[in-house]
Formats: sequence, C-alpha cells, structure tokens
Amino acid sequence: MANNLKELTRQHHDNAERTEFADMLLSGNISPKLYQEYLHAQLQNYMVLESAVEVPMELEPIFRSTLIEEDLSELQSTYDLEEVEENFESVIEYNKHIHKLLEDGDNEALLAHLYVRHFGDAHGGQIIKRNVPGAGLMYEFENRAELIKQVRE
Repeated sequence: MANNLKELTRQHHDNAERTEFADMLLSGNISPKLYQEYLHAQLQNYMVLESAVEVPMELEPIFRSTLIEEDLSELQSTYDLEEVEENFESVIEYNKHIHKLLEDGDNEALLAHLYVRHFGDAHGGQIIKRNVPGAGLMYEFENRAELIKQVRE
C-alpha cells in the first residue's frame, strides 16, 4: 500500500508544496496567529482521524493530537492569542469524510489518511519544525525511523 499510495499522491504532494502557505511554513515567515489557525484546523482533523482509525497499540505513538494541543497552548500563552473557535469549511468536510469512512467500516482508507498526514509530519515536518513559532512538538517522534518502518509494514 505505501509505495502505491506514494505514487498516487505524488502530484497532490507536489502541488501542495508549491502553495503560498507552504512557502510561509517552510520559510519561517508565518505569523503566530496564522500558525495557530493552522494548528487548530490540524487538531480537528487529527482528532477525528485518530479516534476513527484502528491501529495496533504499538503504532499509537504516531498519533499527534495531544502534541498539537500542547503546541496550541504554548502559542496562545506565548503570543497572548485568543483561542480559535471557528472551523474552516475544509475541516468540516474532512470530518464528514472521515466519519463516512468509519461508518462504512473502511479502515484501510482511514489508514491511508493516517499514512499521508502523519508521514508528512514525520518527514517534511522536520523542516517545518525549525521554522514555525513555538516548540513544534507535533513534529517530534520518538524513534521516528522505527515508527515509520512499523507503519509501512
């Protein structure tokens, strides 16, 4: 699945890397407020996905929700930011999609979402972490290489 998924998503990945937002994330020119909004959206997406997908217990360290919450708390405290209340329409639609996959019992599709999102954090997130406001805990993985290997297997 991993190699096929990588090829199937290559064009989308390449397009995402060419966006203005990706440039801000990678360059270090993202404001704390915009990064907070991004993390809030990520948290909503990750919480629904991580609660829906079934993985063996030894793979649960791939989950990011708790670390995203810590990053959000740090940002809000450090930069005196109000909590984000609203969700983007894309977050609402993604949540509906994940719930549909769960209702359909399609854990394989949920695993594909986990693979794409969480591997992005494990790989490209290592560059992003150096360029965002705050500690970037969501991009820290204990035994990252071993975890990646286990998820692929």
